[in-house]
Amino acid sequence: MEQIDADVAVIGGGPSGLAAAITAAEKGAKIILVEKGATTGGTGNMAMGPAAFESRLQKEKNVSLSRDQAFELHMKYTHWRVDARLVRKYIDLSGDTISWLENMGVDFFEVEEQFEGAHCTHHNVAAADGGTSICAATNMMKVMDEQARKLGVNVLLRTKAAKILTNEDRVSGLIGEHQSGERIRIHARAVIIGTGGFGSNPEMVNNHT
Repeated sequence: MEQIDADVAVIGGGPSGLAAAITAAEKGAKIILVEKGATTGGTGNMAMGPAAFESRLQKEKNVSLSRDQAFELHMKYTHWRVDARLVRKYIDLSGDTISWLENMGVDFFEVEEQFEGAHCTHHNVAAADGGTSICAATNMMKVMDEQARKLGVNVLLRTKAAKILTNEDRVSGLIGEHQSGERIRIHARAVIIGTGGFGSNPEMVNNHT
């Protein structure tokens, strides 16, 4: 079995996985990312763009919704059944995340309502023709993929995480499995799971919400 050493192993090459890999690589860590699909991007390839609050684009458009107001709206809508600390963290960092993506080379077409009557929090990524369209965020994912590789992230496509390894109750890496069946042992000081949510898994929803 092939063996590879890394500081951090990331499972999943979608928006969260790529963001984690890039951020860790920016800090000088050696990163290996495993993605079971043939390309990176995940569900980000089917989106128009991310939500954010108090971003540069919103301020230029005089959008008055504050991060505090957004937090209260979200928590009331979910009846405070979600992790308030994570929601607060996401909202507080979202505006800076837009700037981080712009500095990386992501172009945004517009910030607008996601549906009629909503606040202008939806940051639509610019499409190839300069406008925007359904799935335009695939351009954002391409930029993130390029940035990850530029920073030295080792991206292993068509490779799923078969098992997370531990040593004396501490995570020590993972076993990756290529679609061919070939396995690889990745030694890492940390493993980040960036595979998305579990909204379509009733058992996990019942157990963790």
